[in-house]
Amino acid sequence: VISLGAQIASGIKQPEEKSATSVVAPTAAQPAPTPVAAPAATPAPPPEAETPAIDVPELLCFGLLEHFDMPQLDALAKQFQPEMFQAEREVFHEGDPGDRFYLIARGEVEVFGPESDRRIAVLRDGDHFGELALLYNQPRSATIRTTASSVLLSLRRRHFLDLMQGTPALRAALEREAE
Repeated sequence: VISLGAQIASGIKQPEEKSATSVVAPTAAQPAPTPVAAPAATPAPPPEAETPAIDVPELLCFGLLEHFDMPQLDALAKQFQPEMFQAEREVFHEGDPGDRFYLIARGEVEVFGPESDRRIAVLRDGDHFGELALLYNQPRSATIRTTASSVLLSLRRRHFLDLMQGTPALRAALEREAE
């Protein structure tokens, strides 16, 4: 398994698609071979070696998680999923249901205010977003759009709520930030 840090440092490459063709062998009664497209195949999932893993030391880079002990960080590392976004992509839109919490491993996102195209914040490496909808069980209150290629670590709603229940101090800190 290649670590997320190694992939961030080296750049993440998408697997190349290959098209399959076959040639019909000629016989005495047939004309020269003609290429025949193979039936569309379901792409195989990428090999496990290409799936970035999240290492505990990488989570220590996030100030939000700096007070967790190693066993807690190890458990969290298994729950976060890396998501890669190209520049100018919407991560979520105001009004969408809240289903994930995000940490910015690499990149930059803009936060657009409620019911407007007015930018209200820019978030960068080490920042987080998406907690309001999860904390208060409400739709997304803003739109988030990448400004550069970005690697985000996402935590599903269920895991986020478990984390909040198990670490009341973290929940209190996130609620204070929201005020």
